[in-house]
Amino acid sequence: MKKLLFITLFSAVLVGCSAPAALNFTPNELQPVQPTQKINAEIKTINVSVATKEEQKGELQVGFLGNEYEQSFKSTLKSSLEESLARTAIFKDDAATKLTLIAKVLKFESPGSGVNFDTNMIMKYSFIDRNTGVSIYDTEVSSFGSVPFNYAFAGFVRATEARNRAVKENITKLIDDLKQHKFK
Repeated sequence: MKKLLFITLFSAVLVGCSAPAALNFTPNELQPVQPTQKINAEIKTINVSVATKEEQKGELQVGFLGNEYEQSFKSTLKSSLEESLARTAIFKDDAATKLTLIAKVLKFESPGSGVNFDTNMIMKYSFIDRNTGVSIYDTEVSSFGSVPFNYAFAGFVRATEARNRAVKENITKLIDDLKQHKFK
């Protein structure tokens, strides 16, 4: 009976520790911008990519466990950018100027192990006028994410949350930057 109880408890611990940590890159605190902060342009498409070797500004650890995780990272980042821009309503949907946002990961360093899983990120954002093909605004945004040891016992949960925090901070900084920028 004790053996059965031990096996049951041990199995429950393993199942609890193996629950996947979710990617969640959308900042929670985003609010609609003031009418004076709206940009007179419409975002038509968003593309997310990872820098080439020549463009990198550090390690690119957007994926582990193969290409499937990298695709998940990029699609989650794209969805989070779409949701964040929609929640802030910073762009006008009926504007004459139509834009493509190209978001490129230049650096994404996250340690394979550690206590806080300090994660550093640099993204390049380019807003391309779809009519002319010319970039009307480029910016690089650096961000950082970290979690304390008491956030979760399992290291992979802390690692994923540190990655989430780095991306959330990056998107928040982009939106803050856009609030101050005047598009031509």
